[in-house]
Amino acid sequence: MKHVFTIVVALGLLVPSAFAQYSAVGKVLNSKHDLSSGSTSGNIKSTDQTQVCVFCHVAHQASAANKQEPLWNHTLTATNFSTAYASSTFTALGTGITAIGQGTAGTATTSHLCLSCHDGTVAVNSLYKFTATIPDSGDLVGGKLTGIGSLGTDLSSSHPVNFSMDQTTWTKTNPHIVTINTTTHATTGAVSLPLDSNNKLQCASCHTSHDNTNTNFLRDSLTGSAICIDCHLST
Repeated sequence: MKHVFTIVVALGLLVPSAFAQYSAVGKVLNSKHDLSSGSTSGNIKSTDQTQVCVFCHVAHQASAANKQEPLWNHTLTATNFSTAYASSTFTALGTGITAIGQGTAGTATTSHLCLSCHDGTVAVNSLYKFTATIPDSGDLVGGKLTGIGSLGTDLSSSHPVNFSMDQTTWTKTNPHIVTINTTTHATTGAVSLPLDSNNKLQCASCHTSHDNTNTNFLRDSLTGSAICIDCHLST
């Protein structure tokens, strides 16, 4: 009985910590990522789908999603992203950046997941499960994002993704770029900028789709360029 009690107490201590990781999920409500009919943000929203989460996630995944994490429900883009950011300075670091190519269900990076809406080639209501009617607007044509919401299919003019943030593997160390990890910001410990399972920076390293507190769904503030300084040292 004593062992059972110890286990129950331990679980009780862990549960609040586990839920704390997802405490910001509720902030997606009425944000631009809330495409449900009840959303009060923006003009891109469904006329008949009341669920908020289904535009990205589903509790019981369709086989076509091929166990894509995290329980993904939005149709993947078929785009082969063959271009990547490049500059003489970035190349000199020897980061080993590669174009992300085409994502496949089950192995797509978080960058592929974001781009499934934001490359402008797939309708925002193209889902594996559930249906949703979303009328076109000034920011949506044929169900696909346009304007500032669409990054397009050429990533050469966007912040680089799909490269290692481990300076020990870089050919040269840049004193003005700090490494980050999956739990704590390397310098301040205040901001978590997660890498993917291969320790590479992806779209979700700087953006969190569930919380628009910092606008543009950023993980840190734009004030004083804080989100930039999290990786790029100012001195």
